[in-house]
Amino acid sequence: MDVNGLALRDDFTVTNAILHNGRRPVAAKAWFTMEWFNPRRRFRVRDVDNDFVGRFVKTDASIVWRAEEKGFKFVSQPANRSNAVFAILGHERNGVFFPIRG
Repeated sequence: MDVNGLALRDDFTVTNAILHNGRRPVAAKAWFTMEWFNPRRRFRVRDVDNDFVGRFVKTDASIVWRAEEKGFKFVSQPANRSNAVFAILGHERNGVFFPIRG
């Protein structure tokens, strides 16, 4: 997945992002490339009590990214230096999209 020049805002803190009680946010942009590879395990989940069903694949993954705003830039290490703790891709249905019971 490639994302190029995604418009964001930097709120500086989570509290400020929720309450808007601090510094004014500034415009920012982000770029990143994520890759999933080496599928390790495929599995399904069905939880009728919580109206949730899904098919998933546990994989390896890597990411490289950068973010910029006026006067500041952050760039990650190259993708081959990233170290994913876990990566899961999947398709889920829940709530009103949950398959009919029975």
